[in-house]
Amino acid sequence: MQEVQYGMRLVSTDGTAADVFADYPVSVCSKTGTAENSGNQADNLTFIAYAPADDPQIAVAVVLEHAGKKDYARQVAKAMFGQDCG
Repeated sequence: MQEVQYGMRLVSTDGTAADVFADYPVSVCSKTGTAENSGNQADNLTFIAYAPADDPQIAVAVVLEHAGKKDYARQVAKAMFGQDCG
């Protein structure tokens, strides 16, 4: 379990969510995901996270249908964290 938590922390500091959470004032553990759609529909975005990393107080799961490949799901999670995890 410690390895999973460590990997999720790295996602937020050095990985696919670092652009949103690397400088966030609270440590965040997260996992990004993309569920591809067939045809001409944009991909679905998923993002799960919890914070603070060492004493979780809030968990967030975001699923955005047809959102493409942007950072929208990470931004939604960041807004949901707001001041609640500080």
